[in-house]
Amino acid sequence: MDTKIDVTFNLGQGQLTIILSRGGKQLSKQKVSQTGSITFEDTQVGDGISIDGICTGTAKVHIHSTNTISKTPIEYPEGNILDDFELI
Repeated sequence: MDTKIDVTFNLGQGQLTIILSRGGKQLSKQKVSQTGSITFEDTQVGDGISIDGICTGTAKVHIHSTNTISKTPIEYPEGNILDDFELI
């Protein structure tokens, strides 16, 4: 399955690094520095998505096409962003 991730930066700027991993190994890494979407192809149940970055306003992250632990969308306040999700 493909997993789409929407990122929205509000009232400022930001940069996020989003990493897809499976079994502890990094499969793909994408950077986002403006509002938009990325897609990871061929994702599987049990894959992990890690988000690391910073924003000067707020940032909203929404993972589509699959359920996750923790649920999305999530809105992050100004500052550092560090979060992990598991595809279920």
